[in-house]
Amino acid sequence: MNQEVHAIRSLASGSVTVAAMGPYDNGLIPEVVAGFRQRYPDIAIRLESQPQDRVGEWVASRRADIGIVSLPIANGALSVQELVKMPALCVVPAGHALAAKETIRAEDLSDESFVSFPRGAPFRFETDMLFEKKGVERRMLTEATTHEAVCNLVAAGLGVSIVSPFSPHLRRNPRLEFRPFLPAMPITLGMVSGEDSLSVAAQAFHDFILEQTESYKASLAMAAR
Repeated sequence: MNQEVHAIRSLASGSVTVAAMGPYDNGLIPEVVAGFRQRYPDIAIRLESQPQDRVGEWVASRRADIGIVSLPIANGALSVQELVKMPALCVVPAGHALAAKETIRAEDLSDESFVSFPRGAPFRFETDMLFEKKGVERRMLTEATTHEAVCNLVAAGLGVSIVSPFSPHLRRNPRLEFRPFLPAMPITLGMVSGEDSLSVAAQAFHDFILEQTESYKASLAMAAR
């Protein structure tokens, strides 16, 4: 037993369950997990893909140690930490006329076929409000529930859309073009955990994410110069 306790405290043993939304568990988080495993090769990591509202439920019920979500999140029983905030991007099919623009504005999407998120999704509500305020009409004929699915539909030529900037793997798709979108729609990436103390392994993962976030912010600042 003493050996097992020592192994856990020295991070030579242990496990962490991470619940994350689709844009993060397919793109950003796997890269973080890979870096964490290099530092702590004996810690087991389980990554669970869950919708925004379920991530908080999983962490609150202790089915997950850490949750990665878009903020805000409606669960007062959780400890919430903002990681990084970035503006959403406009995605269009490669070769689309709008791809010639350095920046795409809401007015540029007037009468464009638009791949949207389902009604009731917070990001759908925010997007619809923006276009309504601008008086811009879009052709809303196609919907998908995840950012990745939206991008796949855009790549298939079914329209354009506004998506999360936190999915670097999607930007490697040669069938897609991403451009800054105005007016800016900031998306805040956050980390949630239970109010009770984390396990040694989960605390190490928590701290590693904070460390990687600072490096990520520094790289963004360098790119902006």
